Amino acid sequence: MRLNSYDGFTRLREVIVGSGTGYTGHDRDLTFELFHQENLLHYGSWHYPRLAAGEAPERWAVHPQYVEELVEDVEGLAETLVSVGVTVHRPLALPPDAGPIAGPGWRATPTPALNVRDNTLIVGDEIIETPPMVRSRCLETRLLARCSAAASTPARAGRRCRAPA
Repeated sequence: MRLNSYDGFTRLREVIVGSGTGYTGHDRDLTFELFHQENLLHYGSWHYPRLAAGEAPERWAVHPQYVEELVEDVEGLAETLVSVGVTVHRPLALPPDAGPIAGPGWRATPTPALNVRDNTLIVGDEIIETPPMVRSRCLETRLLARCSAAASTPARAGRRCRAPA
């Protein structure tokens, strides 16, 4: 079968289902606050958030029970799709000891590749990796490498590219 994206109403043959394993929390850095600012309690203006240069971001932990339920639901979805004949591809798991991601002037704890559609587009036979809005998600597409590699074989005629960040 060739890689291609057609429409939203024909039979689903293959899909990538993300993973919630290792989802421990969110760093409330500048990018997180700007992206989610409308939904954050006590934050209603369009100016930059309270973070000053060099200030360590606040860490919001996700309760382990929520993570367990999330993982159970995502795994259940993958199993259901397989049971009706859909080929399900899965990203690599986020290592439990994954260190922080860092760049000039920022640092963030990585998140697992849960919402695959947020950082990738499939247009025709091409997988396009898009830059994320939140820094902690900037390496998620690396967790999708084996899915992209499987789609990019000569038999599948898929191509992969990265949009500039």
